[in-house]
Amino acid sequence: MGVVIGFFIRAHFFPNFLSETQIGVLALLVSYGSIFAQIALLGFNHATIKYFPYFRNSDNGHGGFLSMYFLVIGAGILVFLLAYYIIGGLLIDENTQFGEYYYLCIPLTMGLLIFMVMENYNTVLYNASTGILLKEFGLRMMVLVALTPFIYDLINFEQFTQLYVTAYSVIALFLIAFIIWRGEFHLNLRFRSIERSMIKAMAGISFFGFLTGLNNVAILQVNNILIDWYYDEAQTGIYVLCCSDLITIQRLE
Repeated sequence: MGVVIGFFIRAHFFPNFLSETQIGVLALLVSYGSIFAQIALLGFNHATIKYFPYFRNSDNGHGGFLSMYFLVIGAGILVFLLAYYIIGGLLIDENTQFGEYYYLCIPLTMGLLIFMVMENYNTVLYNASTGILLKEFGLRMMVLVALTPFIYDLINFEQFTQLYVTAYSVIALFLIAFIIWRGEFHLNLRFRSIERSMIKAMAGISFFGFLTGLNNVAILQVNNILIDWYYDEAQTGIYVLCCSDLITIQRLE
């Protein structure tokens, strides 16, 4: 269902109601946001998958693991903000249309980041389906809902873009609410004692996970960014539209 909805959004609504430049702006926001979110994760999602079983104990709040996760992500957010300002100052032209919307990378990245953290945490709690449902179906439904007032000229493109970015935060909030409902959202500072060797191992896995994750995301997103650098947002929009339609058709087949 998510693939079908995504296909109609990309193949019908976007090309008929958005200009190539506007499509390019949305694609660039997602590209930069995805890379920034991966930077902010600091690879700790890989350490979570391997070492969470050592902390698993719902009665004592899983040894304060979620609090430790958020502390690590807090440091990652500082790294992300530094990268955001460096890239914004050196590579983003404020006079372009994307330059006008570059500030939305901050809320988009934060929404993506929180969702990725909670999805990772929910997965190690043996529930991967909820995150997939929200990401593949819920997000696309919210984009479709946000498109409706734009199509009927009730909101302008800037307002639609803000709703588009907000959708990433909404699915993150839904996932947090679901984890709270499960009784697994434990924020406490009563950390379980960790041996120095495990801290070193977790740092090592996080480092290599950071490199691997950033590499995988960059491979998927760097084309959009490079086309914008060498050409403009309109060419990026055309490229994204054609490639996404081809990929979607292949998935439907």
